[in-house]
Amino acid sequence: MKGQGSNRLSRTATGAIVFFFTIGCGMGLIAVIEDMPSPSLWRIADLFFDFALLSMMVSRGLSLLKG
Repeated sequence: MKGQGSNRLSRTATGAIVFFFTIGCGMGLIAVIEDMPSPSLWRIADLFFDFALLSMMVSRGLSLLKG
């Protein structure tokens, strides 16, 4: 049963990427709507985009190690 758990890991990583990008876009949209002078919401949105990119790099690295 080689590779049985890899599909589950791939779906989990894809879900994490989509989740973090969605949260980042939502926070960016809230920052635009609020038009706040404080960039705190932009920093939070940027943090979630960074999490999405990190999870994308990790998932891609794992697939390169397997291949």
